[in-house]
Amino acid sequence: MFTERDAIKLRMEQIVQERQALQLEYKQLLERLRELDFQADEQENRKVVSEIEASKDREIQKRAKRTNVKGVVMPAIVNILRESGKPLKPKEISQRLTEKGIRHNAIHPILNRLRQERSDVVQVKWGYWGLE
Repeated sequence: MFTERDAIKLRMEQIVQERQALQLEYKQLLERLRELDFQADEQENRKVVSEIEASKDREIQKRAKRTNVKGVVMPAIVNILRESGKPLKPKEISQRLTEKGIRHNAIHPILNRLRQERSDVVQVKWGYWGLE
């Protein structure tokens, strides 16, 4: 005969089984969340890496656009001074560089550096540069 005591025991066993099933489902869901977090971290890492690579590419492109002062600009200035046969103002040197299609920034620091590196480039007088 099925008594109330048996009914309570049966229900308690059912509750335990439901709790075990819920605990198993909970663990599975938790594991899936961790997988999703790991994937999100990987995607974030890939995004960061691609941003870094893009930044490096932009920096390389910037460097490539810069004119090589020592290898291009300085020899061109010497040639300009040699061709002119007379001392020139920095503005004239800069204009002639531009006419030749040579990009450059501030001409004064370039001329000062050129004077330090080459003994034949001199500042003849204030505002005029020439060759010895």
